[in-house]
Amino acid sequence: MQEEKKKKIIKWSCIIGLIVLIAFVVITSIVINDQKQKLDDLKDKNEQVTPDSEVVIFID
Repeated sequence: MQEEKKKKIIKWSCIIGLIVLIAFVVITSIVINDQKQKLDDLKDKNEQVTPDSEVVIFID
């Protein structure tokens, strides 16, 4: 009986651990992809700036 409970606990622990690992990988991938897109957008905006562009600074 005890041996059977241990096997069930180990099985469920492995399944839960695997689910947590998959969730971590998915969330990390989403965050990295979002940051990469922001960096690409910033690079595109930087390329659009020409030396003739005026910079206006507003001070409150």
